Amino acid sequence: MKKIYLLLTLIFVCMLSIVCKPDTHTILPVPTDGTIIKMDSEDQPKSKVRQAWFDLMHSAGPEQNWKFIETQNAITQAKTKRALRSNYSQSSNDREGEIVANGRLEGIWRERGSNNQAGSMVAINYFMEEDMLFGRSAGGTLWKGDRTGFNWEVVNQDFNFKSDLVEMRYNDQGTIRYIAGLNGQAVYSDDGGNSWLASEIMETSASAQVFNFVEVINGMMLILHKGHSIKDVTTYYSKDNGTTWQKSTIFDTANRDNIKIARVGNTNDIIAIEQINTDLTILYKWNHVTNTFEIINDGSDIGFGNNTKANISAVFVDDHIRMYVRNHENKLFISDDNGLTWQYSSDLLSTPWSVGFFVSPSDHTKILYGDIELYRSIDEGSSWSKVSDWWEYYDNVQEKIHADIMDIKEFVDPEDKPFTIVCNHGGISQSYDYGKNLSNIGIYSLNISQYYSVATHPEQDEWIFAGSQDQGFQRGKIVGDEAVSLSQVISGDYGHIVFSGIDNHLWTVYPGGWVTYYTDPISLFSSKSYELES
Repeated sequence: MKKIYLLLTLIFVCMLSIVCKPDTHTILPVPTDGTIIKMDSEDQPKSKVRQAWFDLMHSAGPEQNWKFIETQNAITQAKTKRALRSNYSQSSNDREGEIVANGRLEGIWRERGSNNQAGSMVAINYFMEEDMLFGRSAGGTLWKGDRTGFNWEVVNQDFNFKSDLVEMRYNDQGTIRYIAGLNGQAVYSDDGGNSWLASEIMETSASAQVFNFVEVINGMMLILHKGHSIKDVTTYYSKDNGTTWQKSTIFDTANRDNIKIARVGNTNDIIAIEQINTDLTILYKWNHVTNTFEIINDGSDIGFGNNTKANISAVFVDDHIRMYVRNHENKLFISDDNGLTWQYSSDLLSTPWSVGFFVSPSDHTKILYGDIELYRSIDEGSSWSKVSDWWEYYDNVQEKIHADIMDIKEFVDPEDKPFTIVCNHGGISQSYDYGKNLSNIGIYSLNISQYYSVATHPEQDEWIFAGSQDQGFQRGKIVGDEAVSLSQVISGDYGHIVFSGIDNHLWTVYPGGWVTYYTDPISLFSSKSYELES
């Protein structure tokens, strides 16, 4: 029997030596200003593998769509939240908070943090009449705030809003109307974001999508829409502040990556590009009389290949529309004749993400594009420079931009000065010189960090620890009832926080299997680490 136990022990030790090995090849970066920078933390994610994992986790019957089920669950949950808030507001003086678990528990939820580590903001717009920014975070929450960055407020966090459709307008009563994308439809709210109404004409399904929002000076809004995964991309427009949407041009493709619409600079013109094959596109221009897209070139010799999304930017130069397109070889081309001919401009320094590239409406020589980092041209794309390296952010949070660029737009403030807003995985940056200098306006009260794991210290329960999406492993001390600031110990993504031993050691994991170990999690950096071979 002893021989059997010895053999089993030997096998177990051998398995551990195969599965877990000391982290000899990972070099811990040097701490800067209290944050360790994990230099490989911005490697591009394996998005297709991750999506397959999501699908596997949400396995359902052959006749069921898990996304539709989750949408319905979200609607039910939002109704429950509103009912709880209503009950709370009507509760008697001797009863405080929410009652759950059939009356077994009662209490008040308080947000604890973090109020200084903004996460991913993915879409933004600006309402000059109120000097107010309005946007959507990656978690689907709608936010509003001013350009100072000190006054961010939640508009709605009950629903998971999607798409780049985020807009503020005055309604017929002269009060604020919010317009956004929800459950594959364009919706609006006239009561501060509490309840939302949708246009009945817009088809919806479990796979419905609203995307590629464009607005023009005369108040018209235009979106692309897919009512079902197999349906062709359809244009909808609204001329009554989003109360109703009218169906217009239906493109000859069900692949949203083959279509892109764009406003032409500061004009009322809207153009569209549709890929027919990898080297041929159709160009359209919006007719404001017929409210349809009309073909202006049915065979432009440029394309996006099999894996590059359709993209186009445009401005009005002299007496014509100038178009800018990036092809599948990452080369920038410019056309001054509606795509009849294209002039090569330059090779981009990297591959833009879905944010694409942005040509400034106020100065077409200034162009920005983004992937992990932000890139800038001051000579209309002839040459490019990186605005800053992603890791510089940690030494200068106020003036350097965080990694992962999600949205780029230009607006005009009440003093008629153009300014640029760049959304990223660290919130929102603002520039008044076309991206040369940036200021972070998401440092305070833009509470949109996304957390994978949260833990309280077993003995000193005023200390909390959090593993976040792209805002690193965080820790902080709770003081009072308000959300507090947390410090970012190390950059990147972390989760699965676990305490062990009588000395309260802490363990956490980076995606891919990099395990870090803290002997004193309250005050020290990681003591040891190792890599899971899996």
